[in-house]
Formats: sequence, structure tokens, C-alpha cells
Amino acid sequence: MRPFFALLISILLSAPVFAQEAVPERYIAITRDIDFPGGDLRPLFDTTFEACNAACLADPNCGAFTFNQRSNACFPKSGVLAQEPYEGALSAQVYATDAGVLARLDSQVAALSFLRQGDLLAARGQDLRGSGDGGGGLASGGGRHAADYT
Repeated sequence: MRPFFALLISILLSAPVFAQEAVPERYIAITRDIDFPGGDLRPLFDTTFEACNAACLADPNCGAFTFNQRSNACFPKSGVLAQEPYEGALSAQVYATDAGVLARLDSQVAALSFLRQGDLLAARGQDLRGSGDGGGGLASGGGRHAADYT
């Protein structure tokens, strides 16, 4: 029961900055071995998937990207115009988190303003070490995305 309580606190009841980290405004859904041809914005070469993901999420014009694992090349896209099989490609479509989810998160954080920041950080740390939810904890991604919490 204690790990569940720590998980609950770490996701819903931490500082507002952490709330935004736990449920981002935009998130991705990844498809393996599929290319999203067309709609290229500005390619990035000699990069990583993580950097490609971060670059796309930081650009409001980016609605998707394809990362070529063979050449370490990133192709941010305006959106998904088509899909074609391509071995070694990791393509991701960007989705916006429902505004209602973000609004509820802020109110839940505000409702627990009586908790000390140190307690919230300790709960977050416990969640990030894993709290029985299958590894890694929800706050660290845990294989889920914001739409799972609507």
C-alpha cells in the first residue's frame, strides 16, 4: 500500500513543475519499421532518437518525425502524410494532451499544498526507482502516455 501511496503522490500531488513533467503538453506514439515520407521540416544528421524526439516536441510546427537508426538521421515532419514500410525507421506521431487532463492535474497539486516539498520529492524518488507498476514508475514514463489518464 505504501508504494501505491508514494506513486499517487509522485504523479498527482507534487509540485506544479513536476506535474508538467509527469503529464507533458505533447507526447508521441512510436511506430517501428515505418517511414512517414513527405512533410519534412529541417533534417538533423548525426543525432540520436532522444535528441530527435526533443527537437520535435520543442517545435510547435512538428507533428511527427522519422528517425533512421542506420544513419542516425532525424526527419521532423509537419504531420503524417503517408506511411511506408522501412526497416530501421522509428517514426513517431505527436499528440496534444487534453487540456482537461492538464487542468485537473493543477487542481490536484493545489489541493495538497499542505505537504512539504521534501515529502513530495521523496515520493517522486521512490516512484522513479520503481514502485511495483512494472518498472520505472509512471512518472518516468512507464510505457504510458497522458491519454491513458483521461
